Amino acid sequence: MAANSHTKPQKEEKHAPPEPPGPEAKYQAHVPAEIRNVSFPLGVRGYEKKAVETYVRKVNRVIAELEVTRSPQAAVRHAVERVEEQTRSILEEARASAEKITGTAQSEADEIIAQAKAKSADLVVASSTESDRIRAESDERIAQAKAQAERIVAEGKANADQHRREVEEELAKLRSEAEAKMKELEADTATLWDRRHELLGDIDRMADRLHEAAREAAGRLARVGSEDAWPEPEAEATAVLEEQPAPKKAKAKNTTD
Repeated sequence: MAANSHTKPQKEEKHAPPEPPGPEAKYQAHVPAEIRNVSFPLGVRGYEKKAVETYVRKVNRVIAELEVTRSPQAAVRHAVERVEEQTRSILEEARASAEKITGTAQSEADEIIAQAKAKSADLVVASSTESDRIRAESDERIAQAKAQAERIVAEGKANADQHRREVEEELAKLRSEAEAKMKELEADTATLWDRRHELLGDIDRMADRLHEAAREAAGRLARVGSEDAWPEPEAEATAVLEEQPAPKKAKAKNTTD
């Protein structure tokens, strides 16, 4: 179908000034260029499944690497946003591929029909005495061409729909895995914060006991009034430290795939 030549001139778009980089910008340096700018090779009826699976494995590996950075929540959130962006891009390319397949099939069908009509017309002109037979033969050829054209179009649409479903299922699985990893990181972060509060409480209690030991030593010195009776502060501080409970080790959780 020819494009409409009487199109309205497009208005000049006004671009807003670039926004300052957000907190996720520093994590872009950890993401390889082949992950941010991915391009799948086209197969006969769409993207090759092996290329899509390879890309999914790369995304999973990048997410695992980002989990050990300074801010795991921001890293996973950034990865999820990148996955959603790739999702939109792949779906658009899948639709374009489907339209291309359908258009190619329709063009082949039109060409077959045109060739059949042209051949039937030539046969009618070449031999008027066999017009009935030629007409019947041409009708049969046209019917066969139409049936073949309909079959090609149907196969093209079926392949396009199947390819789109496979891409959507793969992307849904990837999004689900990313969300699960983000929930795990949130739970681990909460556990670390709880442990931090416990350690701060232990430090405060230890400081109070050290101050109390110092005050008791000063009191004893004042009562005795002799330098020989001065207690050994290092021994008392060591006793206070030995009475403190041993810190609990935070359980490390492996979140790599």
